[in-house]
Amino acid sequence: MRSFQAEDVYSAMEFARNMMQDGLRPSAIRIYDPLETSLTLSSEVLEKSGYEAGAAVVVVFEGLRALAEVEAAEAEKIAERTGIKIIGDELATHWWNHRYDISYKQQLILSHERMILDTFELAATWSNLTNVYKAVKSVNVGFGVVLGHLSHFYHTGANIYFTLVSHAGIKRSSIEHYDDVWDAMLRAAVGAGATLSHHHGVGSLKRDWIRKEKGQWINIFERIKGGFDPESRFNPDKMGL
Repeated sequence: MRSFQAEDVYSAMEFARNMMQDGLRPSAIRIYDPLETSLTLSSEVLEKSGYEAGAAVVVVFEGLRALAEVEAAEAEKIAERTGIKIIGDELATHWWNHRYDISYKQQLILSHERMILDTFELAATWSNLTNVYKAVKSVNVGFGVVLGHLSHFYHTGANIYFTLVSHAGIKRSSIEHYDDVWDAMLRAAVGAGATLSHHHGVGSLKRDWIRKEKGQWINIFERIKGGFDPESRFNPDKMGL
């Protein structure tokens, strides 16, 4: 496992793109934007590992030891070539041992009345990833705090997980506020050219917006579903179909 520090999330994205397109196959990459780094990773471990500021990056290689060591060394060469700082492995080790802790800590937020916490995941090509990230992050204006991390990477692009923390206030219902937040995030994502689900699915929350994302291509999905399920008995009203 290796730990890195990037000046910002955009240079971290470029680092990941270089690794994937140079042929490296890490078992895991995690990029935490500066805000999520500061709020979710241990400040003590960050300091001990030599992290100062920016986006934290963890890269994991597994398999045959000799192969894993070669790929880790190549990742470090790419980091040096692209201005990414190599920091202590304490961060990667801590992340590995505590990577599920945040899911339990989030319950403390949800235990407070009228608080909203949700995850919005999407994907984009490398050429559009920065644009999508900026568009969705801008939604935090007037709504709350939007954290961002990236966790699935490919030769062609990556996914982004956004976590939004917000308070509904006292003048409107939590459901109305929740729907408005999602509407704003989906509008931003579609406008930026993202695909609205990487692997969490579309369901009913994204179903109206998936038609906007797919445009005329939704007709093909409708014909396929109509052929297999002419009476719409299977999971009706999902995926915008």
